[in-house]
Amino acid sequence: MPTQNITLHQYGEREIYDEALKKLSLVMTGAFNQKKGVLIFLSGGSSVNLYAKLAEWIASKKDIEGNLAFAQVDERFQPGDQVSGIRYQ
Repeated sequence: MPTQNITLHQYGEREIYDEALKKLSLVMTGAFNQKKGVLIFLSGGSSVNLYAKLAEWIASKKDIEGNLAFAQVDERFQPGDQVSGIRYQ
C-alpha cells in the first residue's frame, strides 16, 4: 500500500474562512472551466460563517451559467418513521 503525506495547517479563527474560500473557489473554478456542474451541500454550525464570503465570490462570477446547485444537510431531518439521533437532556 503506498504511503500518503498529510500536511497540517493552523489558522486563526477568522483566517480559516478566508482559506476555506480560497480552496473552495479554486475547486469550483476548475470545475466551471471544465464545464462541469458544482453541487454544494450547506450545513449548520460554524460553517455558516463562510456563506457570506461564498455568496460574494459567486456574485462576482459571470461564467457560472447555471452550473451551480445547493442542497441543505441537517442530521435532524429524518424520515417520519425514524427516531432522531439527537437526544436532549
